[in-house]
Amino acid sequence: MSLDEGKILRFQRDKVLYNALKKEDENLKDAGIRFLDELHRNLLDEYLKKLKKEAAAIKTQRLRMPYCICIATRYADTKKEYLDTLFQGDITIPTVAMRSYVIDPDMKEMHLLIGRSEGVQNASFSADKDIGIDLKKRIFSSGEATVYFHYLEASRLIVEVFDGEKCVIYEDVELKSQESRSGAHLLNTVKPQKIYPDIIEKEFYEAGIVGMDMVKEELAKFYRQLENDKVRGTDTASKKGYNFVLTGNPGTGKTTVARVIGKILHQMGLLRSEEMKETDRSGLVAEYIGGSARNTRILLDDVRSMGGTLFIDEAYELYKNSDRDYGEEVITTLLKDMEDHRGDYSVIIAGYKNKMEYMMENANPGFRSRFQYHINIPDYTNEELVAAGELMMEREQYYMSEGAKKALLRSIEKERLGDSFANIRTVRNILSRARERMDGRIAELRDRGADVKIEDYYILTDKDFGSEVAKKKTDDLQTYLAELDSLTGLESAKQSVHEMVNSVRINKLRMQRGISDTADVGTMHLVFKGNAGTGKTTVARLMGKIYLALGVLKRDKFVEVSASDLIQPYVGQSATKTREYIKSALGGVLFIDEAYILGQRGDFNKEALNALITDVENYRKDMMVIVAGYGREMDEFLDANQGLRSRFANEVLFEDYSDEELLLIAKSCIASQKFILEEGNDALLMQLIRNKRENSKDFGNARGVRNITELLLKSVSNRIVLMMDEGKYISDDEIVTIRREDIESCL
Repeated sequence: MSLDEGKILRFQRDKVLYNALKKEDENLKDAGIRFLDELHRNLLDEYLKKLKKEAAAIKTQRLRMPYCICIATRYADTKKEYLDTLFQGDITIPTVAMRSYVIDPDMKEMHLLIGRSEGVQNASFSADKDIGIDLKKRIFSSGEATVYFHYLEASRLIVEVFDGEKCVIYEDVELKSQESRSGAHLLNTVKPQKIYPDIIEKEFYEAGIVGMDMVKEELAKFYRQLENDKVRGTDTASKKGYNFVLTGNPGTGKTTVARVIGKILHQMGLLRSEEMKETDRSGLVAEYIGGSARNTRILLDDVRSMGGTLFIDEAYELYKNSDRDYGEEVITTLLKDMEDHRGDYSVIIAGYKNKMEYMMENANPGFRSRFQYHINIPDYTNEELVAAGELMMEREQYYMSEGAKKALLRSIEKERLGDSFANIRTVRNILSRARERMDGRIAELRDRGADVKIEDYYILTDKDFGSEVAKKKTDDLQTYLAELDSLTGLESAKQSVHEMVNSVRINKLRMQRGISDTADVGTMHLVFKGNAGTGKTTVARLMGKIYLALGVLKRDKFVEVSASDLIQPYVGQSATKTREYIKSALGGVLFIDEAYILGQRGDFNKEALNALITDVENYRKDMMVIVAGYGREMDEFLDANQGLRSRFANEVLFEDYSDEELLLIAKSCIASQKFILEEGNDALLMQLIRNKRENSKDFGNARGVRNITELLLKSVSNRIVLMMDEGKYISDDEIVTIRREDIESCL
């Protein structure tokens, strides 16, 4: 064993003992026991100093494992075997797991089998090492075996078995590759891990950031370039100027990356300090001429004197392209000072990619030449965010059950909408709410007098994620489909909806079976064609419910607008209003009635339509947009722009109701108002519907029937009031009954 490995093992054992003591101290405080406070505080301080010193020389590496590393404990006397997961998912090595085993004096032999498995309950476990322990030698005088499993490299562990403070067994375990296993079914072995400079790994780990290999690779290239410049020994290296543009969505770690860059520059001797000053528009832009330039010079003097880094977040806010804004004073002053004092300090600007590119292209021609390095930071994957959440919790001495991890994953999937998704920030907020529910759950158990176990205080469960993770059941889908089928008429529309639902369900089944590797259901945007009152809005609301139950849409949200709501009277307002409505419906359904108006002549109509075409493509996986209107007009609308038919590929036809269907709708409307149609009057009511339909240019199908119902109720009211004035007896049934004379008065 090398000296470095010895240090690592000692550090990891100390870390386990420190965490155990810290947890014991917290448990005692929770129980109101305080007399050991000073003793524990002194011990914890000693451990912490020791750990910091030991950790300084240890290099870490992030490892993504598609399998579990397990320990199977086999007792030869009882023939019992227990499988336990030691390491799984994304982890940072070296790391350690500790297990304690009570040794029965009558036991003669036990075995520790180390190997890989697809899961704790899976029969794919295959042992790579069998550590046999002869208990007849009575080596465990303490009556307990403490075992440390040190995971040092991708395929290597060291196992130490302790009796008290004495190490009695030391084993070096080499995990076999998949190819070398005979008959064992395992997932793919670990992919070769890239090794990045220590400073990069250390800063990312301390910030709790996982993944980001693309960013690490860019920083590693930059680091290697600096090393090469240093070896060349050129004087220009220190005066070259190292300024960066960082782009990415919220919560992707731009500030952390900026700190890493500053520390790299300092470590390489290119900056006198690793200190970083952070600011944004509010700290630079004044409300009067000359004030912004003055603020900028004061800050730059401060950064220059310390010889560190200036970080400007949301830097695109400095450029408003307006004579009334003084942000451009900041830009001009900054770029001039960067040129005059090249190499004295570093400037890092950050923000959304498209907005940063627009600013650099239009604000000042000197922008691109001053900022030589551009790094785009992509969004985290859902799996990376779960791993980051685990790390956050572990650092605060919380842990997540397997159900909680799945719940966190579902919460992340639900929150990931559009370009406003906040990545790590979102996970932090979800976990904060989960901990609040956890505390509420514990308080409820206490109030009921129920037993609260010690692990309840530290382990998050799926219940702690509350309504955020409530999964729509198959029963919900069937309920909404049954509601659709119960609607009167609309046979063509019902068939179209069922076909779309079947397509989604089959696609999900293919993915579950491993036949398909994508859950993409294609565009969800729809065209509803039909005359007024044919149930388009009703079916649109049900579509939102159905796709939510299918897990395709993420939120129970329905936003209904008319095309005229999108068209505004001034240049630029129509596009802005259209995007506002689209963003308000993210995760759900945006229903645009009379959408064909957008395709008609007019600059403001065209502006709204262009914004709609752009955003329905950008958010094709995040929402359902339904455009509705008369059949012929909607055909003309789809021809108004060549991008419309490809974005709204699915059409649903709503036929006019037959007279018989309208009669059913009328009777349903009457019942919904808690009225009764007198028996024998169906034919007369049908005649009323036909007369109104034939004599009205815009009868409106179901809408026309609702108008007829209102007329009938007014007729009943007039008849009842007349009876009251005549002093006649009026029964309860009379008040709610539509009689023949009420219908005849409406003919």
